[in-house]
Amino acid sequence: MLLSLLGRGTGLGIKRIHVAAKPSFSYEDLVYFNKRFVHKDSLREAISALVNRILEVRNPEIWGTTTACTSDGKYLGAWDQNMVTEWNPHYQKRGFLSYWHSDLKSAGIYSQVKGVSEVAAMIAGLIFHNTMSDVKSNYVDTGGQSAMGFSFCRFLGVELLPWLRRMKSQRLYLPDSDMKDRLPHLAGVLARPIRWGHVHTPYDDMVRHVVAAKEQTAPVDSILRRFNKNNPASLTHKGFIEAGKALKTIHNCNFLTDLSYRQKIHEGRNIIESWNSTIDFICYGGEAEIKSNDPEVQELTVLCLHLLQNALVLVNTVVVERVLYDEGYIGQMPAADLNALTPLFTSNVNPYGDIHLDLDKPSFLQVN
Repeated sequence: MLLSLLGRGTGLGIKRIHVAAKPSFSYEDLVYFNKRFVHKDSLREAISALVNRILEVRNPEIWGTTTACTSDGKYLGAWDQNMVTEWNPHYQKRGFLSYWHSDLKSAGIYSQVKGVSEVAAMIAGLIFHNTMSDVKSNYVDTGGQSAMGFSFCRFLGVELLPWLRRMKSQRLYLPDSDMKDRLPHLAGVLARPIRWGHVHTPYDDMVRHVVAAKEQTAPVDSILRRFNKNNPASLTHKGFIEAGKALKTIHNCNFLTDLSYRQKIHEGRNIIESWNSTIDFICYGGEAEIKSNDPEVQELTVLCLHLLQNALVLVNTVVVERVLYDEGYIGQMPAADLNALTPLFTSNVNPYGDIHLDLDKPSFLQVN
């Protein structure tokens, strides 16, 4: 199992891992085991169990408590000629976009191979992470938000907090038509009033679609695909859009007027960028290019990579806690330094060299 996860997650492959580890069983046995036991559902269960273990081990005195997560996409190189691989003009290569959710202390709660929409991937991660993380807010970039995204997150009880590029082009929607005359200096950024009747009329149907997403009776991307520019006459679509515009206007006003609000979002965005950088360190085999045209294999690779990265977070969490307590540093750490601590570092990891498996040796991760 360890060799299978390491081979897929690092991008080295099963054959290279077998050669490096020189186990007592054959390569064919490893391939059979991989096909028999390494599946998406089992990997997601393992990821959820590992995240829950991180949350149990994590000392609130050091790491604090958080009800926020941050999410973003990460581009992974891959061969072409499949339905997932596409050309990315920014990276100037072919590949696919994986989408990740992490809490503010770098425990990755969900990962997936992105489908049509980043907004759909963001909502799916909030619904299906299946961990003990109590997510009340989510930091995203411009691609992870939309009016539909704001509405869905509100129904899910999650506050969507995006960092928007081109903020000067954003428009503020008015709560009523009488307010425009009282704000003459904002005439250039004010838009029309919110049509509250469009929200009240289809409200029950809006709730029904959100419940369908939560109960997995329909995929999130399929639900959102119903409500796009090609279906402008749908009352439910209009309700979601109007509610989303009102929520986005509230966010934009807070963003423009509250420095601490902006700093909070910026901090959340830095955490997910650090997570994406560590992906490059772990998935280093074959220049971090996924050697498969099969979307199923690509998703397995992403899930194995996710599991390895969470294992790194668990190890580093225990290491940091033991250093602080055993060496007596915990009493010397001010609150600002504790807030800056992260378990997502790789200075103690050497990805190269021989692989030795000693399963009889007790794990130092056994904590009381």
